[in-house]
Amino acid sequence: MEIALKISFQYHQEKGNTKRKKFVSLKNAYHGETLGALGVTDVNLFTELYKPLIKEALKVEGPDCYRCSWNKKPVNCEAECFIHMQELLEENGDEIAGVIIEPMVQGAAGMNMYSPKYLKKLRALTIEKGVHFIADEIAVGFGRTGKMFACEHADISPDIMCVGKGLTAGYFPMALTLITDEIYNTFYKDYLEGGAFLHSHSYSGNPLGCSVAVETLKIFKEEDILKEVEKKAQYLEKKAREIFENHKNIGEYRQIGFIGALELVKDKEKKERFKSYERATYEIYKIGLEKGIIIRPLGDVIYFMPPYTIELDEIDFMLESCLEAIDEYLIKREKVEEKNRVLNNFVGFEV
Repeated sequence: MEIALKISFQYHQEKGNTKRKKFVSLKNAYHGETLGALGVTDVNLFTELYKPLIKEALKVEGPDCYRCSWNKKPVNCEAECFIHMQELLEENGDEIAGVIIEPMVQGAAGMNMYSPKYLKKLRALTIEKGVHFIADEIAVGFGRTGKMFACEHADISPDIMCVGKGLTAGYFPMALTLITDEIYNTFYKDYLEGGAFLHSHSYSGNPLGCSVAVETLKIFKEEDILKEVEKKAQYLEKKAREIFENHKNIGEYRQIGFIGALELVKDKEKKERFKSYERATYEIYKIGLEKGIIIRPLGDVIYFMPPYTIELDEIDFMLESCLEAIDEYLIKREKVEEKNRVLNNFVGFEV
């Protein structure tokens, strides 16, 4: 993330676009916890303490398909919510270096999945305005959304793409910042001209990390991993919908590729959330641990991102155990509420 932001900024300076010093990201975005990345992150848990050190990006209202302001469903969505981004870029386009986005899925926002039409519109407008499209594919790249890279769902290619995690199958810390030839050539100058991109770490280009990454890419190709992911993703979705779709406290099950997410609600019709202090999904997570599964809570959302090596019977176990954990929590919660109702009836009376 730091490299992507610095490259974008310096590119524009080298090109004489000296007014372009700002970045844009979506509200509720997460792009990392170093200082530059915190500037384009919009999660108070990570940013609040460091506000005095952070150069804040411009934050734009992004897609929220479950609670869509236009009351659209994914099948008839035209990414009307893009209007917020469009208005900002139309007004401030000549001051913006780049827009950074999590393609198709906003992770920390609650596995918020949205239409590829949003990405298509964003790519077209960034080209028109001369703004860099920076794709944060660290969590969604390497098959996680069913395509090798999430941007492929919209048939677009970013100017800068950040990848990691799946690059080494999680075995070794390794990340890449990928850029277009056009950006690369801007920095490729004679030594005496200056203008080199200066960014280094003690372990940059680590040979062992590169070897693991190369082997991982070989496995993707030789074992047709994307095809295997597709099969298992189809099974996950079918099974998850059978188990969760009619549950009175599951507002929505959504999935793209091998990412599935449950939106937990207090009232399904009203899409009413549980009170934040109840920490409902965290309580479910603790019950899940006792059953042998690790459930990652994200606000009101529980999500599944299984390893590609998972077997079908393990998917069954994961989903069924998750259902048991949810129901056990809800039963426990109902008992507490009933107890509170009884106690409240005695308020003002002597017992």
